[in-house]
Amino acid sequence: MIATDVEPTPAELRKRLGHNLQALSRSAPSISALCRELGINRTQFNRYRAGESFPRPDVLWRICRYFNVDARILLEPVERISRGVGPLSHPDLAEYLPDTRGRMASLDLPEGIWRFVRPSLATPGRYLVGLFRVYVSDDCHLLTGYETRAAMRVMNQAPTGQARRFRGTFVPLINGFATITARHGGAALCYSAMTEARADRSLWIGEARWPDIPAESGLRAVPQVYEVLPSDTGAILDAARACGLRSAESLPDHLRDALRV
Repeated sequence: MIATDVEPTPAELRKRLGHNLQALSRSAPSISALCRELGINRTQFNRYRAGESFPRPDVLWRICRYFNVDARILLEPVERISRGVGPLSHPDLAEYLPDTRGRMASLDLPEGIWRFVRPSLATPGRYLVGLFRVYVSDDCHLLTGYETRAAMRVMNQAPTGQARRFRGTFVPLINGFATITARHGGAALCYSAMTEARADRSLWIGEARWPDIPAESGLRAVPQVYEVLPSDTGAILDAARACGLRSAESLPDHLRDALRV
């Protein structure tokens, strides 16, 4: 509960939420910009901040998702709520594993849509082409995307949105970065180590590895390319239409050169 086991009154809950929203919104460029991001009327949001009103469940869900907190913002001061500290950022490892936030910032990787290309594990002679989005949250570089439907079918897996979605994080290396990704529930855990192939950091080459695949299969690691796509909508739509299982001949020349095919 808030401080004891005594059930809080509605007024206390509104007050706690108001204090927490005031603390969380200090990092926003402006209240107006924050309300636009949340899709909430500014006047109503200010009433939440003042502890005068309480949001509907769907609005509370949007607020929690945006600030990466949970419903304990109704019960506890926000500074006491864990913001999702994971094993890579655990305090016990601070002097051993790299500072992902500081060193990733020095790489100056662009946010936006990226493309990956690698040989298909399930279909020899074909290449898997897909897209993912790179973004920064809480000073961490993260990525999210969807496995192509064609790839899911080849693996005899249902191509539903939940099953196809993958997420991951970036870890800095001396000569580049690594990404660690997995689909929902930890499926298809993949580790990729990438090094810069262009001075403008728009093309990266390396290797993707799946530690859960038996080593004797000979399919544990394949070459891979990451490419930062232009930000214009037309280029992204063209790249999206080219996703899926592709022959080497259908790949752009610069990607074939990077993959040495």
